[in-house]
Amino acid sequence: MTNTYPSLVFGLNTLWTLLKYSAALFALGFVLHHISIILRTKISQWLGPNAFMLIFSPGIMIHEISHAVAAFLFLHQIEDIKLFDWKAKDGSHGHVVSRPRSVIWPFKVWIKMGELFIGIAPLIIGPLICAAVFYYFIPGGKLFTHTPRFANFPGFSWGLIAWWYLVIAVFSQMELSDADLKGTWKGYLWIIFTCLVIAMFRFYWAKI
Repeated sequence: MTNTYPSLVFGLNTLWTLLKYSAALFALGFVLHHISIILRTKISQWLGPNAFMLIFSPGIMIHEISHAVAAFLFLHQIEDIKLFDWKAKDGSHGHVVSRPRSVIWPFKVWIKMGELFIGIAPLIIGPLICAAVFYYFIPGGKLFTHTPRFANFPGFSWGLIAWWYLVIAVFSQMELSDADLKGTWKGYLWIIFTCLVIAMFRFYWAKI
């Protein structure tokens, strides 16, 4: 009983910490998702749906590549991928179809956790690509990143214009479909469960 109470308290504290960080990340994802909807809607109304889709098609491709990269990292077999489909009627205009690989049990936990990241990959990889391009390829990007002041923001250049185009293309195509979100909650619960088990194991190990 003496060891049970501290273990329970430690487990509850760990769970509470995980939930707090999760809530912050989900809030950020919610904001990015709705920014994408607003951005796409406004630009589409201005240019027209077909022109918007054609001009900003790289954003669609990056969206699908994000799903594919996450699927590969989390041991899924990619069965079909279409980076851009002009004739799609469901509004997605691209798709990635994957299935879990047949692996031994410990790796199945990794696959289960990956369901979350595969679903939300465009919200992570898209902004990372924009940040990497800004940092490594835009003159003055590194300086502004390390010292974020208005005076240090890169001056006009065609590279900066191209970067803004990339940002609009990526952020206007980050909206997650129902197919993207399918299974994400299962992945989230597996992550919480796995982190809790690891934390409890480390707690017991430290007491030995």
